Parts: sequence; C-alpha cells; structure tokens
Amino acid sequence: AMAEDDLSQKIGTVLILYNVGFDVLRDSMLDRQVMTITTKMVDATPIRNTAVHYCYNDPKLLPALAVAQLALGRNNRLRFRTHYGSHTECQY
Repeated sequence: AMAEDDLSQKIGTVLILYNVGFDVLRDSMLDRQVMTITTKMVDATPIRNTAVHYCYNDPKLLPALAVAQLALGRNNRLRFRTHYGSHTECQY
C-alpha cells in the first residue's frame, strides 16, 4: 500500500477533503469532537501529506475557512486549496 511505497513517502500525497452535499448546521460537520477525531486520524496515518484540497458547496463555510487559512501559517497556507461549487464543479 501507499504507506510502504518509498516514492509516495518521499514526494508525499494530496489529501482531498470532500464536503459537498452536507449542510453544516444539519450534519454537524464543524462539530468540535468530529474535527478533533478527524485531525487525530489524519495525524495517525503513516502517509506523508504534502497538500490539502478542501471541496465544499456551503457558503456558510467561507468565513471559517478564511480564518483557518490564516491560522495555518504561510508555509501550510501555500499547500492548502479550497474549491467551492457543486459536485460537478469540484471535479475540475
């Protein structure tokens, strides 16, 4: 698997977080406990992530994502991309 692949570990992988089709308030995607568990799971994987792409279609997430990007710091912010749109638009 990717964890044993030397090339994947050397150059890294891209983590894609797909949040299209969820209602933030209804589905509690910003629930602190869910975010904590997700962060721990990503940190625990033996795969080196070099970039993150976050796909979403809920405009209510824009302020939270803007604050998150500022908190990331310059180096990580360069490796974090957001993609807003429908399912079809986020495929491109």
